Amino acid sequence: MSNGPSPPATETSEPQDRGTSRTCKDSKRRRVRHHKSRNGCYTCKLRRVKCDEVQPICGSCAFRGDQCSFPAPTIAPTTHGASHAAPRTGEIGLPLLECRPPESPTRAEPIHMADMSLLTRFMIRTSPRMSLDAKRVQAWQRVIPDIATQKDYLMHLLLTLAGEHALYEGYVSNSTTSRADNGHPPLPRISEHGGQLDYHRVIQHHQRGLEGFRQALADISPATAEDVFCGSILLVAIAFASISIRDLDSAELGLIHTDDHDTPYTDWLHLVRGLTSIVGEYWFTLKLGRLRSMLSYTYATGTWKPTLPELPSSPFPRLANGSPMLSVFAQGASQALHMLRSFATRLSSNKTAFGEAAPFGHPEADGSLHDHVNTLDGLADIYMRVLYTSQFSQSERDCPGSLDVQIDLEDSAITSWPQMLSDIFIASLKPSEQVRTAEGFSYVILAHFYLTLALFEDVWYFNRGPRAEIRKIFSLVERLNSREISALMAWPMSVIGEH
Repeated sequence: MSNGPSPPATETSEPQDRGTSRTCKDSKRRRVRHHKSRNGCYTCKLRRVKCDEVQPICGSCAFRGDQCSFPAPTIAPTTHGASHAAPRTGEIGLPLLECRPPESPTRAEPIHMADMSLLTRFMIRTSPRMSLDAKRVQAWQRVIPDIATQKDYLMHLLLTLAGEHALYEGYVSNSTTSRADNGHPPLPRISEHGGQLDYHRVIQHHQRGLEGFRQALADISPATAEDVFCGSILLVAIAFASISIRDLDSAELGLIHTDDHDTPYTDWLHLVRGLTSIVGEYWFTLKLGRLRSMLSYTYATGTWKPTLPELPSSPFPRLANGSPMLSVFAQGASQALHMLRSFATRLSSNKTAFGEAAPFGHPEADGSLHDHVNTLDGLADIYMRVLYTSQFSQSERDCPGSLDVQIDLEDSAITSWPQMLSDIFIASLKPSEQVRTAEGFSYVILAHFYLTLALFEDVWYFNRGPRAEIRKIFSLVERLNSREISALMAWPMSVIGEH
């Protein structure tokens, strides 16, 4: 027998003799084992009796009149809107958001329902619309979100892009000119209740994403190259999307910080230019990575470079069932380039002919400050790709003819032209009050570049912004009262269906 204290009456002890003399009746008397709770009061624990754990005074202590106190809970009770919720994993396989600002990595933010809404929007609505190519769509839907869940700054950028998409859809659906702009019915309107977009929170995501990206870029290595490349992809998409949401009526709530919506928007060029080249050192590493489909463009090769394709006397057969905009573009691209080159030659050789004499030895005396000639070479390269693709035969894709052409245009990487622009050319895109003929010509060249983006009528971030910018450039150069430079804008305006 044990010399210890007798067990409580509520817990029957087992006989120490485990011989064969134990009867079946004895075995039936054993209590069924249960999971003991460790949350009982101290008094019941000392008395070794079962505590019903009713707080602040359990039933046993209340019956005996004893003092009752409980240990502090090891797990805080879950309350709605708790500010320090522990990280969890969602039942659908996606990690719940717990973004941490780069400046304070040890302090966790609460899970915000606006973030969950943006992430859901990105997965369901935004990612399938980021590309026309099936392989790149898969990267947007699976690879990029997976990488973003591992880095806070990438998740901030992903949520920013989702917010821009929501902003775009809400703006277009509420715009009276949406059908006139793109020929398509208005997109669904953003809910004005629980799902309403928090513009200020999207701005915060953008700022934190940029800050984290800069830090990652400063410490880039083979191990982090894919993360930085993912960030550059998101930033380029955000920059392109900013063109289409710039005209939001409530600009103070949007992502674009500008006071004059009538002025052509060029800030996005500074962000995009160079982003696609920051990972050049890690090209072969990235070609073996999960984002390799974002580096592969079938028709962006040197096979089309030697000469500009001669335009046939009849329209391109493939464009018969395609977009009228692309047909007008294909028929006039060669002549438009010729006119631009001729004007650039006259402008650089004799600026006094345009009433803009510069002192001898001044850097603008030969027009080199604007880098028009080199920029036109880049424009010709991009136009070659469009014309080359337009001469393809109809593919076997199960889609409308217009979309079929756009898929091949995307595979020609014609949207890569911002990286071709030099710092000199971008610097010549001055504020509207400083625009003279030479600066106006820079804007005209930019309008011709914008045409290549406007050809993507089924891509939301190219859907309306480039055409709106072309109209603004037309209004800008009209104020110069130069017949020659205004004539250079006639063709871009005709391509987008105006004038």
